[in-house]
Amino acid sequence: MSASRPVQPVCMMYEDAQGRQSTAPAYIGEMSLRQSLDALLRGGPLTAHVYVGAALAPGADRRLLAVEAEQAVGAALAALQDPEARRSGQIADRTQAFIDAAANNPQEPLTGPDIDLTRHA
Repeated sequence: MSASRPVQPVCMMYEDAQGRQSTAPAYIGEMSLRQSLDALLRGGPLTAHVYVGAALAPGADRRLLAVEAEQAVGAALAALQDPEARRSGQIADRTQAFIDAAANNPQEPLTGPDIDLTRHA
């Protein structure tokens, strides 16, 4: 918020080999890293579906921005859970449009004492 940059809502959904939604990659609540990795490794092959939503304009009210982001991610998850939407290509088209726009309009990296530029894998 203090950087006055747009907020990019991103939603990821995982499916197992049978096409069922999976929470195996989730790191939830009091789960330890070991427990999380164990669940992930025992869960079998997964397919990750990624939806990149439209950027949200920065605003003065962080609570309103949080609500808008939550609604965008919720709508994205609903779209990802709809097999017809995935088959139609509308999700892939939206994500590709974001990738193309980002390639044509690179942003300068954020800098400052509160910005962590460490890459996490």
